[in-house]
Amino acid sequence: MGPHQAVRQRHPLAPTRLELRLWPPFAAWYYGPFFQLLSLRPAETLGLINRMLNHAATVRTQITRRWGEDLPEVSAESAEGIELDLPDVGPRHYVGNDGVWRWYRGSAGGPYPCISALLAVERFADQLIDRLGLPLKTVVNLLLSDCRNLAMPGLVVGLLLRHFDKAADQLDAWLVHPQVWEMEFARTAGEGRMHVQGPDPEDVIGRERRKVTPRDAVAEMTVRAMLAQDQPRLDALADVADRLLANAHSAVQDAPELQDRIVVVQAWASAFRPANYHLRRAPDGSVIVQHELPEPVATALAPSSAAVSAGNEALRLELTYTRQEGDAENWPAEQLMADIALARQSDTEPPSSAPLRLPNARVAVAAAAVRSHARGSIVAADADLRWAAETLLTAAENPYTDSFSSYASIDPLAADRTAARATPSLLLAPFEHLGIDKNRTAQALTALAASLFDEVRTEFITGCAPLWAAPCTDDGEGCSPCLRHAPLWAAVEAGLGDCRLGPWDHQAQRRVPEYLPPPYPQTLPSVPVGALMVNRLTMPTVCAAAARSADCLTPQASALLQVLLDTHRRGMDHWMTEGYGGYPDAQRELVARVLIDLTAHGEPEPLIAHLQTFAANAAALHRLLHDLAVVFTYDAQLRPALPAVWQTVLQATCDALDTGAGLSENSDRPGEALAALLPRPQLRISDPDPDNTLNRARDDWLAPEALGGLVDRWITHAAGHPQAADAVAQFARTAPKTWQCDTGLNWLERIINDHYNGFEDRWFITHWLGELRETTTMSPRELSQWRRIIDSLAAAGDSRAVALQRIDE
Repeated sequence: MGPHQAVRQRHPLAPTRLELRLWPPFAAWYYGPFFQLLSLRPAETLGLINRMLNHAATVRTQITRRWGEDLPEVSAESAEGIELDLPDVGPRHYVGNDGVWRWYRGSAGGPYPCISALLAVERFADQLIDRLGLPLKTVVNLLLSDCRNLAMPGLVVGLLLRHFDKAADQLDAWLVHPQVWEMEFARTAGEGRMHVQGPDPEDVIGRERRKVTPRDAVAEMTVRAMLAQDQPRLDALADVADRLLANAHSAVQDAPELQDRIVVVQAWASAFRPANYHLRRAPDGSVIVQHELPEPVATALAPSSAAVSAGNEALRLELTYTRQEGDAENWPAEQLMADIALARQSDTEPPSSAPLRLPNARVAVAAAAVRSHARGSIVAADADLRWAAETLLTAAENPYTDSFSSYASIDPLAADRTAARATPSLLLAPFEHLGIDKNRTAQALTALAASLFDEVRTEFITGCAPLWAAPCTDDGEGCSPCLRHAPLWAAVEAGLGDCRLGPWDHQAQRRVPEYLPPPYPQTLPSVPVGALMVNRLTMPTVCAAAARSADCLTPQASALLQVLLDTHRRGMDHWMTEGYGGYPDAQRELVARVLIDLTAHGEPEPLIAHLQTFAANAAALHRLLHDLAVVFTYDAQLRPALPAVWQTVLQATCDALDTGAGLSENSDRPGEALAALLPRPQLRISDPDPDNTLNRARDDWLAPEALGGLVDRWITHAAGHPQAADAVAQFARTAPKTWQCDTGLNWLERIINDHYNGFEDRWFITHWLGELRETTTMSPRELSQWRRIIDSLAAAGDSRAVALQRIDE
């Protein structure tokens, strides 16, 4: 455990094993021993969990306090936190910050074991209240026993808000503290966005109240008391408001710089007072009770409210017109035209409260304007287009960098990423009349194509896509290079200038890129594999493949593409042998798509060359086959080419293996590579809906018959490898049930080859076999074969197979 870790990360199902989870959920109520222990020894387990949280919160606050500074450690008693005086608990110092407060929601980082423990506590508390009928107050006091951290109080407030009808006045003691309001507002702002445990299960009590803020809760309590004419309760709420204000004034006495916060707390306190609620009739005739700020408070908040509103608009622009939240095909024309005016206004009147990098929002709108105008979705005024062009060119010329910047930096909202998607479009016909400086445009394109950041270069591929099929254009005399494609091609070639590493740089303490001069069809093959930056080949490779469609570039693009693919093959083989990182999935998938397109259109030689080379390198072969499968999984339009492409894959690889390629000699992962030869849908780790993706891909996946006799050759090499059995189980789920019961079971037995030891506890196998039995009526022969496999797995020690045996009992 490193010094920065508050609690050791452990495997969710085996608490004694250390494992890094790469797939969500990263935390869950059923991970670890917490829920089981709570059911057996609740008081002792809550004490254990609170001690764990106390330690974790103390470590976390020390990390944030000492970040970038050489400060000594502090004790838990003096660590960052807040003082709360709660009924039945008394005054106590709770260690933590707003992040620790949100640990139970998995939305602010934190040690996963702590989040899992809190999720288990929350579920256990719900059962105590809802099923056993324990008073809410009793459960709250139980949770806060031995608590010295802010994680458990955050959970308690959430519990009270979800069980609102049973909470009565128990929220009052929390709402007198301004810090609780601030932390709850921070929590609700992140609800529904990113939770390491995933979305709430449907059986969570009060899940619809997760986004209820303190202001909402107070309004609900006040209006209920008003309607019930419960004066004692209204008096109690007024007392809470007075204590809230008193605590706020007390806090600013020691911190005068927070004086402006008093008016914000006054706005919160006004929600407790019936005089600030007014009735109005809605258009449908219903009556609405609406809270209105007192005039002095509203006046005092007006400037900051306007600034916040302007800042929120800037953030909306940034999120709407970037790939993260926006779809270029669905940008409403009227809204985009209005947002162009808003973005231009922010040039001269920048909001005082705005995203960290305001230019990102302006560049996002400028890019949307250019792309939409080029596509004909809008007809923007020339003045707006010139503003958009200037904004994009400036962003391309001035990328944001800092001391941490590297080629692998990830910042998808950054202005240069957005500019890379749109700047090439300035070379299209709808912008020719604007008189945009051609030299400056060419320099901006080169800056993007040769960017420090691979992410920018990848976005540049997207930006170039509409141009390769656009007609060529010249100066009218027919003697100059194509004015549309030549600058773009020059930028693409410039991106190869730093694909070669130089010798060790003692000052930088690493190898730095060494300029590789053109002509690249001659210089690129001479670069040794140990000096190749394979990640720098992606953009030129994809663009060269696409550029062959431009009449003016066909010869040079074709020549360079051949060299690029050969260099990629050499470099990838070396990088996978050495186990290098820095070549992420998104980039590899782009090259895989090029190999697929070429093969589908009658040019299989580059793919065959890759496969023949990688047949002696299990890591490289597995990675390539996985990337090919991912591309077919997510591109339904490309999926019809899967049978022809995969026939080539199997034929070329089996030929190489048959002639003695030593797959097992250079890697300890031959099983993974051999398994990947059987195509089945593969997921991206970032997929927000993996089940839906798999179901769509399985619906029109490759038919088993398309592989013909190649499967027999594959089984010859794959037999005895458990990963290959997993592959059969996964592939079978793409085929009809009749095929699964007949041929699928035969394939599985041939792979296992009577050596069941080593095939036990393979989840994919038993999951498929169980699903098959539950959903299909088998013939006597098929059922006998199914039972034979299950019995053999059970005899080998497979506990899931033992459970499947009981189906016949």
